[in-house]
Amino acid sequence: MKLMTVLAHPDDAEIWCGGTLILHSEMGDEIQICIMSYNEDSIRGEEASKGAGIMGCDVKMLGLEDTNIRQEFRR
Repeated sequence: MKLMTVLAHPDDAEIWCGGTLILHSEMGDEIQICIMSYNEDSIRGEEASKGAGIMGCDVKMLGLEDTNIRQEFRR
């Protein structure tokens, strides 16, 4: 099975659904975490990549401005 979770911040996946993502990873499912803010080369991005790796997930960061995500989608 392929799963994707879309969240605003780098630590949201671990806080809101980390246990579920780990269970699916252990069952062999392919999991993608999509983070709307930050980039892979930021400190928070690096932390998110490490956390995703520990949970057995891949991560992609969209790099939207953290405090302006809603405005980005209204355009």
